[in-house]
Amino acid sequence: MFVFVTMLTVYSSIRSVRQSRYLVWAWVGVGSVTAALGVFQFVRKWFQALAQHRDFYSFYVDQRITGFKTTG
Repeated sequence: MFVFVTMLTVYSSIRSVRQSRYLVWAWVGVGSVTAALGVFQFVRKWFQALAQHRDFYSFYVDQRITGFKTTG
């Protein structure tokens, strides 16, 4: 339901092709930054497991990558 409401909101808000291009590029930018952060967190956990001489899977499952979400 949320996806359909979002699509209707975006469709009714965007008035020109230029605005839609800016919106798509913003989505691409935010998605790219989030993906890069996830890869960075994954690699960091990989090296932590190597440094502690632990099995990566059991080390990784305990605390997976979070992206922008911070653990409290």
